[in-house]
Amino acid sequence: MNVWIPCGALAVTALLITFQATAQIYQWTDEDGNVHFSDELPAHQRDNADSVELSGTAPSQADVEAAQTIAENIHEAAESTAEGNRSREEKPEEPQEEQPTSNTTGKLELPPLPPLPDNATPAERDAHYEQAMERYQRAHDCFAPYKNANGSTKAEAFDVCPVVPRPRESDY
Repeated sequence: MNVWIPCGALAVTALLITFQATAQIYQWTDEDGNVHFSDELPAHQRDNADSVELSGTAPSQADVEAAQTIAENIHEAAESTAEGNRSREEKPEEPQEEQPTSNTTGKLELPPLPPLPDNATPAERDAHYEQAMERYQRAHDCFAPYKNANGSTKAEAFDVCPVVPRPRESDY
């Protein structure tokens, strides 16, 4: 996650609301490609800087306080995200609980769906689709404890869980 963009926008906003309308603001890009805004121009950036025109009136105290609250919220969110990323990288993978099974081999067995007659009514088709979705969901839930952090599935899941394709409503 790139925190520079929101922080850069935040810095510009904070900078702009703290200066009077007549203040001189300069913008320049350093050798690393970072954009800077300031009321003081470093001597070595005089050839690369642009003057930023400000117009309007000075912000009210309420505007300043609102901007400070927004800045604090953005900072807290960025810190929280960074902390979450660090803890996820450092946290060892927790052991997963196995799903209960319905037989002695350890594999979850789902009863097969009864065949749908060709002359089934729309209500019968809907009911059959709902049964197929319940069967799919049970198989899907069986695989859940075997998911890796990257979204892949552990190989041993296929020894325990049945593979049930997701039913399409158009097939019923």
